Amino acid sequence: MADNGTNRVRALIVDDEELGRRMLRSLLASDDDVQVVGEAASASEARRKISEHQPDLVFMDIEMPGGSGLEVLQNIGEPAPYVIFVTAHPEFALPAFTVLTRPRFPAPRSRCATTR
Repeated sequence: MADNGTNRVRALIVDDEELGRRMLRSLLASDDDVQVVGEAASASEARRKISEHQPDLVFMDIEMPGGSGLEVLQNIGEPAPYVIFVTAHPEFALPAFTVLTRPRFPAPRSRCATTR
């Protein structure tokens, strides 16, 4: 992480609730290793800001206007940032764990030569 010419992790905060963004921004402000490069309040704004800022890490709300954070994650191009899902609603947490337990890419397969 932080392959951006500095030792700081470039983070993006995505949450439709201002209070949630403010709390994360406040927590991250005390960490000299993290630089908040932007914020987004909707799924469409998140897609645009991820493309624009190329963050190393995204703090992503799960349910937002215009789509879910899970949908945003599934449609992020490469290089994909690390994502930490955040939510104030426990009922949305389980779907995030389900997505995180599925491999994003197919597992590599080894080729074995067989002789008869």
